[in-house]
Order: sequence, then structure tokens, then C-alpha cells
Amino acid sequence: MAKLDVCMSPSLLGLHSLQDVEVVVGDIFRATSTITTALAHGVKQVVAVDTWERCAGLRDLGFKTAGEREGIKIEGCDVDNSPMAFQNDQWNGEKLALTTSNGTQCIVAARAAKALYIGCFLNLSCVIQHANRSQEDILLLCAGQRGSMSPEDTLWAGAVAYALRKTHQLNDEAKWAAEMYQRVQKDILSFLTPFAHTQQLLHANKAKEVELCLSQDVYDILPCYRNGYIEEQ
Repeated sequence: MAKLDVCMSPSLLGLHSLQDVEVVVGDIFRATSTITTALAHGVKQVVAVDTWERCAGLRDLGFKTAGEREGIKIEGCDVDNSPMAFQNDQWNGEKLALTTSNGTQCIVAARAAKALYIGCFLNLSCVIQHANRSQEDILLLCAGQRGSMSPEDTLWAGAVAYALRKTHQLNDEAKWAAEMYQRVQKDILSFLTPFAHTQQLLHANKAKEVELCLSQDVYDILPCYRNGYIEEQ
């Protein structure tokens, strides 16, 4: 039976071996939701980078830029790290360089994995279906916030773990996340509303964005990292 482990924070990634596992990175608010939406709406490639300088440097290669730090759009970026910015056809065929506070850092940190995918609530069933098909050990890497656990990422990991609990061997973190998801799945937004990251976005008038990021199975794609680029599988 394949294993399904959850790593609730990138600060704990050193406790996991990446050599023989497939990693799925989840940053619900908002990097992996943004990447999934961008590719679903025609973006050809996404490059996740850890600094604004590297992001800006890709402009000369024809990339559009998106990014934020602490939830605020980086001055000079074409757009914010927002899935709502990509819900139109103007991005068809474009290449995107993205840098964020947490999610892109996780993607960069997990590049040594056997395979690397992008997950969120928006493509939840695609992640679950892939795990069942691949029969490889899976590590769900939650981006967290400032090195700590974030409830929205943990609930996403719990949704995956809950669906796979009978087909995969779960580590303790996966079991706990699955239990939490089972308890609150009928109203995730209400559960998350009091938490700091959700409050940060709500106070920035991003209520619709929060609702979008928590919507399940909007897109039927599983973004995959290959040779430095994230593309539709």
C-alpha cells in the first residue's frame, strides 16, 4: 500500500525524504490556486521563483510577472498573486513568472522530488485521481505561513487524505488533517473565517477571492513541474 504523508509546514520538510516520493504542493491562499487558474485559462508556462529580482529578470524572456509579499502586490508586477486576475482569455499563450511569500518558496524547495505537482481545492479531484493512479508514495506539502502551519492548507491536505484513507497508508499528520476536514467540510469558510490569514484577505476586500480559493473541482487540470517550468500535465 502506498504511503500518503502530510507535511504541515515547509519548516518541517527536512524530516521527509524527497528522493522516492511524489510531492504535491498546496498553498490555498493563494499561490497554487493562482497557478491552477492561470494554466486553466490559457497560460502556457509558469515559473515559480523565490525572489522578486529573479521574477523581474524573466521579463526579458517574454514573461509576465505576478507576485506578493505579506499579501500585498509587489510594486512593478503586472498582477497580484490572485486567481481572479487570470479568469479571462487575455492570458492565452502567455508565460508567467510568479513569486509569493510562501507557495513559490515551497515549490523551489521541493524540486528534488521524484515528481512535483500543484494542488488546491480548485483541482482537488485531479490530485486524488492522480494519487490513486500513480501508486507512488505521496507527500502533501502545505505552504503554511511564515514557516508555521496554516489551517486552509491543512484542510486541503485533509480533504485529499480523507479521500485516500482506504487506499493509502496515512502518517499521523495526514490522519489528523483528514479528521479535521471531515468535521468542517460542510462549511469550511465559516471555520476558517476567524483565522489570521483569512482575516488578512477579508480586510483587504478579497472575500470573493477567498470563496473562489475554497471552491472544489472548478478545474480539471493537474499542473506539473518539469525542467523548471510548471505546465498542465
